[in-house]
Amino acid sequence: MKISIWLKRIFIAILALPFVAITGFLLWFEADKFRSDLEQLVADATPLTLSIQSPIEYSLGDPYLITFRDIDLRYQETTILGLERFALRIDEISLFKREITLAGISLDRPEVDLSPEMLDQLVDDFSEPDEIAQPVAVDDSEAAIFLSALSLKQLDIDGLSLRWEDLDKPIRLKELTVSVTDWDLIRDAAIVPENWHLAIYLFAEEVSWQQHVATDLTVHGLMSEASVQITDASINLLSGELALKSTTSLTDNFATRIHELTLSNIKLSDSILGLTATPSAEQEPKEQAVHSEHQPIQIPKIDLPISSLIVETATLSNIHYSSDVVSTGAKVEGLTFEAKQLAIISDSQIAPERLSGELSLAIDRFSYPPHTIEAIGAKLSIADGAAKLTESSLKALDGTIELAATAALEQGLPLVVDNLTVSNVKLSDELWRSEPSDDGTDSKAQDGESQDIEIEKQAEPAKADEAETLLPLRSLNIKQVTINDLALTLSEPSFATENLSLALSELAPVQEYHLIGYPDILKQPFVFTLDGAKIEAVGHKVDTLNVSLSGGQPFKLDQVKVTGPAAQIDLSGNVETQNSELPFSIISNAKQVDLSLLDPLDTGYPLAGRVNIKTEIKGEAASVDALISSLNGPIHIDGQNFTLQNIDIDTTLDNFLDSQELTLTDVGAFALLGPIGLAVSKAKAISGAAAGALAGGDTKFADADLHLVFTDGVMKFENSAIATQEHRIALFGQINLPQSQFEKLTTTVLDEKACVRLARSIDGPFSGPDVQVASAITGTVTGLFSGVFSGTEKYFGDGCEPVYQGRVKPPKQFDFEANAEKLQQEENALLEQLPEAARFAELEMKKAQAEMAP
Repeated sequence: MKISIWLKRIFIAILALPFVAITGFLLWFEADKFRSDLEQLVADATPLTLSIQSPIEYSLGDPYLITFRDIDLRYQETTILGLERFALRIDEISLFKREITLAGISLDRPEVDLSPEMLDQLVDDFSEPDEIAQPVAVDDSEAAIFLSALSLKQLDIDGLSLRWEDLDKPIRLKELTVSVTDWDLIRDAAIVPENWHLAIYLFAEEVSWQQHVATDLTVHGLMSEASVQITDASINLLSGELALKSTTSLTDNFATRIHELTLSNIKLSDSILGLTATPSAEQEPKEQAVHSEHQPIQIPKIDLPISSLIVETATLSNIHYSSDVVSTGAKVEGLTFEAKQLAIISDSQIAPERLSGELSLAIDRFSYPPHTIEAIGAKLSIADGAAKLTESSLKALDGTIELAATAALEQGLPLVVDNLTVSNVKLSDELWRSEPSDDGTDSKAQDGESQDIEIEKQAEPAKADEAETLLPLRSLNIKQVTINDLALTLSEPSFATENLSLALSELAPVQEYHLIGYPDILKQPFVFTLDGAKIEAVGHKVDTLNVSLSGGQPFKLDQVKVTGPAAQIDLSGNVETQNSELPFSIISNAKQVDLSLLDPLDTGYPLAGRVNIKTEIKGEAASVDALISSLNGPIHIDGQNFTLQNIDIDTTLDNFLDSQELTLTDVGAFALLGPIGLAVSKAKAISGAAAGALAGGDTKFADADLHLVFTDGVMKFENSAIATQEHRIALFGQINLPQSQFEKLTTTVLDEKACVRLARSIDGPFSGPDVQVASAITGTVTGLFSGVFSGTEKYFGDGCEPVYQGRVKPPKQFDFEANAEKLQQEENALLEQLPEAARFAELEMKKAQAEMAP
């Protein structure tokens, strides 16, 4: 029994001997003796200099086995890492298992100070090959080491300060706390063990970059050989908060999935976004635009080292932005943005055809003084290489605007406007007019003048280069546009309306980078309607306006209807677009047309009164020249009681008929009896001859009945006459618009039997026509009616043959006997005023003589 007991004791002692030896070694070990050796080892093996300024502490009773204090790590005489305390705790029992378990590592107040340049040099120094040691190839099977396991149970870094001294964007982290738990560095004697994992906790009191500061950076994460997962991360920045949850795969080329991203209550500004006003930079694109080549809209593909990036949910809420760069005093208030299942990167590319997701945007208010846009909202769906704006709306200018559109995400960005609706908007050119400058002038107007000069200088080179202008947009297809109750006010030209509505559908104005012009635009199968009320344009009022037209083959002008104080107009027509000559026909009926509408012709002899105009015109609209030379059809003008101002035709004719003399000035005045010809020819040389003699006089027309017939651009007067208060005047002959000349345009003064009393003919080019006169009184005939009448003698004198059979009657002669009493009353009233007028004239004369006296 005793032998058995001693054998057991000896066996136990033998087993305990290694533990006693290790324990004795640990108790006897003096760590500080190796401080200089450790510093020398770092200096020999690396380009760094290690300085441990306090003794190394070693204690079995302390929570940490070994403690280093006041550590300074230098590179090129510059401290890149300062550390107050580094403590290490090892699970001693694990050593008996050929394992090392780091029960804890603690770092207190480390300070890291680096710059990009220094880091590049440091990496280069570590990358230099060792002249002594030669690389040895090691098989994966030999990747096992003496230790069977090395694990880190707890790593705590407290109070880390990081300064990244990039001169452009310096970054600083203050009071950063990092915690890592359960990290298996070696398992089963493999340096890269399978199924390793660790947990990370990170907190930074302050993060600064440039002039910006963020606080309370918190990150909770899990990391394994398969992925890095941020279970919860947040930071307070720009007066708001950012939060993130994500997973990044380490086995699938860093494929990243953002589970949740929120950004709320952020306040942005120009300085934060790096925006600055650069007027000179704005001018460069304008100068380059004149000479630059065609640059279609490009959506590039971008290669990245990440295989995929998917955002499951991203929300930006209550974002505010103030800017003086976008516009002085511009503000965005209450911006909210949301993204769902947004695939940004696929197959290591940002490729338009692979983008997908759902986006929504809402803005409470966007203001750029003095204008404000409210309630902005939009929803965008991206899939199959296209971005579809399913709905969008905003409130502005006292109305609402809604838009739905689709854009193909490819070169040129082909765009389809599915629906655009504008309702109750009040639009004015004040929106784009600039504020007056300090000297009282319009700064935009001044800019416009300078731009006009510049354009004029460049006009000649632009003409020399006849290359067709291409647009950056590949195509634009308008499916539906509706404008309801638009109020529009313009100052130049003067225009105002309180109620304008229009609808447009199926129009493609841009195709293959070209803006579709005339006549191709007419061939498209679009439909356009326009309805307006209470319109005032250039001083004229329109009660209602209705326009309806449709493109295609043919192009149809279904209706143009205008009602108002100035006229009532009905017009319709069509263009045969399948024919290259573009034959057209127009039928119009204009009633009670205010002749003041002709004032813009500026003949110097305005008309006042009203007429009716009917037309049935046909022609070809391929070009302006073709239009003029192809006009065919009748025009009928009739009216009563209108006035031709600045001319007294009756007085001129009476003077001639009484004196039987006709001066050149009278001839010039008489030439004005053909106002239509003058309006077409602009023959002011003729009209100007009468201006001095007849200025201030008026001619009152009692009746007019003009029948004009176009034949291949030649306008012929048929059975046309006008009646003044004293004379009836008939018109014959032609105006050849293609040749710009008069062709025996003859004006005749008729007697009561419609025989010729006096005739005037204009023949030749508009610029210098030949004027001839024939008189029944003087008996002079100068070949006037050659080509107009088959003979001359039968139209003059007794027994003449009438030349006019129309409805215009000769004016009634004034009945002196019937108006004798009225004439006497007017004479008496005039005589009563004469004494007072004489006295006034005498006083004025005396006053003038007194002023002239020496």
